Amino acid sequence: MSEWKKFDGSDEQIAEISDAENGWVVRWMDGSESHPYNCTDHVEFAHEQCGEFSHYWIIPDDPLREMKIRQAQTGQPVWWKSIDGGGTGLCHEYFPPFAHSDAFEYSFTPFEEEV
Repeated sequence: MSEWKKFDGSDEQIAEISDAENGWVVRWMDGSESHPYNCTDHVEFAHEQCGEFSHYWIIPDDPLREMKIRQAQTGQPVWWKSIDGGGTGLCHEYFPPFAHSDAFEYSFTPFEEEV
């Protein structure tokens, strides 16, 4: 699980930021948080801004990331299918998309019922 880490400017932390495939967020000294960073100048950023932020958070891997972004941007319906083969259906306000990603598969097109 990803967590906020106090930034001390160490080579290890700069390497961690540099290797952050999905980007990172920083907490500025005034307590506000940055937008997600995701560029190739990771090391330069950490060195140049090191006195300006107190903590950083590495954005974790999420296999559904692109699907979640698309659904949030478009409102496109999302269909679910039980991993255990118990059923399929359309996500809705009482069963929101991606709420149970450990138990369901998700798709933008309906799953065919298994018979």
